Amino acid sequence: MTAVLTIFRRERMTANPDMVPEDQPMERGDVFLLCGDGLSAVLAPAHIAMLLAALAEAACRALIDAAYAAGSRDNISAVVVGVL
Repeated sequence: MTAVLTIFRRERMTANPDMVPEDQPMERGDVFLLCGDGLSAVLAPAHIAMLLAALAEAACRALIDAAYAAGSRDNISAVVVGVL
């Protein structure tokens, strides 16, 4: 399984960062997604961003459902964390 860390920060996403850059500290409203390639290989970044706009639990369920609907043949794992 390939793990992908995606940071969604208000309309911009960065895939596979090593960490949050020091010059861009976490802010209220930032959302972090840790997922396997069963999700990231079948959903476009824009679709992921749209689904991450929901509350964390609802976003997680929506991402997994969308990956299955897009035909993922892999197991699908996702963890969504929001900064309050």
